Amino acid sequence: MFSERLKQLRQKRGLNQKELAELLGVEPSKYNKWENGKNCPNYDTLCKLANFWGSTTDYLLGNSDQMYRDADKAFNSWKDDFKAQVSNRLIDFIKTM
Repeated sequence: MFSERLKQLRQKRGLNQKELAELLGVEPSKYNKWENGKNCPNYDTLCKLANFWGSTTDYLLGNSDQMYRDADKAFNSWKDDFKAQVSNRLIDFIKTM
């Protein structure tokens, strides 16, 4: 699962393996082994990958389907803003009556 998710995230950003390896500060051959399932990064590097993608280690390892760590936080913020806008518009509408 890890290698599949790593490849999907890389392709989604339009990067090749060499470019991503350079951004992460690892040898391209090492990165290639991760993506092909021949090797796995150590814990520190796994955390670095998760931070790079704005994801979680659980997502990368296949323990969760929530890709982005702040997805719930972002949604709740949007929901609160939306409620405030609706309330303000409703109040403005009532005032015009």
